[in-house]
Amino acid sequence: MCSEYRLRIAVPSRGRLREGAEEILSMAGIGLPSLYDRMLVTDDEGSGYQLQFVRARDIVSLVATGCADVGITGRDLVMEFGEDSVEEIMKLDFGKCSLCIAVPEDSPAKDASELEEGARIATMYPRVTSRFFENIGKKVEIVTVSGTTEAAPMIGIADAISDIVETGSTLRMNGLRPLCRVLESSAVVIAGKDSRMKRDEIDEFLCLVRSVQYAKSKRYLMVNVPYRSENEVLRLLKGIEGPTSMRISGRNDFFALHAVVDISEINAIIPGLKALGCTGVLVSRIERLVP
Repeated sequence: MCSEYRLRIAVPSRGRLREGAEEILSMAGIGLPSLYDRMLVTDDEGSGYQLQFVRARDIVSLVATGCADVGITGRDLVMEFGEDSVEEIMKLDFGKCSLCIAVPEDSPAKDASELEEGARIATMYPRVTSRFFENIGKKVEIVTVSGTTEAAPMIGIADAISDIVETGSTLRMNGLRPLCRVLESSAVVIAGKDSRMKRDEIDEFLCLVRSVQYAKSKRYLMVNVPYRSENEVLRLLKGIEGPTSMRISGRNDFFALHAVVDISEINAIIPGLKALGCTGVLVSRIERLVP
């Protein structure tokens, strides 16, 4: 049954990684069903991919056991549940967060090393957290919880927590402050340690995802350039690969120039183009770009 699919992809069905995974797959041309939050498995007939919608933390085990060929999950979950059984094959540009040690606002500790010996640490990441404290030589008691980690000090089951932090607002709302980072995390694509059987298919999938990520940082620039300003415009666009020049029908004083530009440079380039007499400046998004 598994051999019918060119690739089986495990996708987060909910949580902080779902939206980013949905966006990158859709932009890569991989069809998602309109009601996929109610589905567990679906097929994308155009690509021959099977999509498996599961919790982000379960994706590691699905890939590790070979039930999925690749998966999109968080690096924090890979470190906790399967760094020995899967490999990270691409870092994605969403789901950025940190695993942090945090204490109540009135705690005297300024760093994790200043916590009392035997301090109780509530966490959903016992493996990573234990390793962190072992590395700094601090003996603590790990209290494994399955949710609402921030409430642990308030209800008396822990002295500190080790939890995922994105903006820090949830910590502040619960009277906590961060002491230090345990690890930085973002979404990643993972594959099994022994994924050679489908390496070509995996590389093709990575190419699709990479084209979406690359395009996000670029914009397509189209502008009418007076011939008298051609050299100055090209100097202004120095470093931009391969601008394309095209004749404008019925005009012998202007030509059309098309180029791919870093999004960070657009606002600086446009005033320079206008000052050189350029007209019809058009900037548009790019869905996919294969470098």
